[in-house]
Amino acid sequence: MGNTLITRWQGKLSHRMPVVLDIGAAMLLSEGANLIYAPAGWITAGFALIVINWRIYGD
Repeated sequence: MGNTLITRWQGKLSHRMPVVLDIGAAMLLSEGANLIYAPAGWITAGFALIVINWRIYGD
C-alpha cells in the first residue's frame, strides 16, 4: 500500500518538477540581472516566461 502511494506521488511530481525548476531558475536569473541593471531584469524575466510557456505548451 505504501509503495503505491509513493509511486503515484512520484509520477505526478516527475511531470511538474522540470517546470518548477525552470520557474526557480527564472526567478534567480531575473533578480540577479535586476540587481545589476533594472531593464536587464525585466528582459530576462520576459525571456524566461517565453521559455516556460514553451516548456508547458510547446511540443
